[in-house]
Amino acid sequence: MLYATMQEISNDSTCRCVLLTGAGSVFSAGIDFGSLSLLSGGTGVAEDKRTDVSHQALRVLREGGAWQQAWKSINRCGKPVIACIHGGCYGAALELVAFAGTLSSLPV
Repeated sequence: MLYATMQEISNDSTCRCVLLTGAGSVFSAGIDFGSLSLLSGGTGVAEDKRTDVSHQALRVLREGGAWQQAWKSINRCGKPVIACIHGGCYGAALELVAFAGTLSSLPV
């Protein structure tokens, strides 16, 4: 979803700047492991019959490339991107905001 959104923004001549924000009390709590398979067209980690930790870890590694492509699209969109961080910013969200050109910490 992020990759497609950033591609759309990149092609939108009326957009001059992008603000990344979070909804709720924190900017981001990190990766939603329940949605990882959605990146590659699956229906979710929980539906896989192999739910042991090793298979989940392999899935995270495999699908990590899709996350990295999405994050790179932030940097490559051709518009200034500002990450407006409020509350907390945990886990993979730290990597996501690293691709933004500017970081802004907002008071809680």
